[in-house]
Amino acid sequence: MKVDADTGERLWSVKVNGGGDGTDHPFAVRDGVVYAYRNHTAKHQPNGDYAGGTDVMAVGAATGRRLWSVKMPQDDRTGQAAMLIDGALWANTPSPRTIPALDLRPGKTKWSHTRAKGEVCRRAEPSGVPYLLCTQDSKDVHDTDLLRLDPATGKAHKVTTLPGRRELLRTSNDRMVLARPPARQPTTSS
Repeated sequence: MKVDADTGERLWSVKVNGGGDGTDHPFAVRDGVVYAYRNHTAKHQPNGDYAGGTDVMAVGAATGRRLWSVKMPQDDRTGQAAMLIDGALWANTPSPRTIPALDLRPGKTKWSHTRAKGEVCRRAEPSGVPYLLCTQDSKDVHDTDLLRLDPATGKAHKVTTLPGRRELLRTSNDRMVLARPPARQPTTSS
């Protein structure tokens, strides 16, 4: 919804279908376009549970007209689900393993990156450049690879390998703040 800040008058609103595991909310604005989440259906299952899923959509900030929307594979509306990078929207679609860069205006895929099977990655975008922090998805401690993706082509370049598992806390002043999670303590039985 867009509201006139001086009068409180509602200028436009966008139907978002209701329900779901998270609020339908905007997460970014760039060049007169609002990027937001919405449910791709308002239907419920026969038992009354929400049947949903999440779309990412682009809305014209001046008009409130939906420019495009793309279905995401799960109800994820966190900062990792979609983020703006240089010239594109980097979103979890069509699967959690494949992350395309969607052109900001038509919403069509410019390029995509598919992470390796058995790998878990966190994303960051300092200065609009996409980075992945990837490690093996297992209980064993593995090293962490830091990859930089070319914003124009999606080609991945390994920047470095960090010893042990690293987690992305946040970005600050266009730098990534990483942490090393505490080592798991062996369990003992009595």
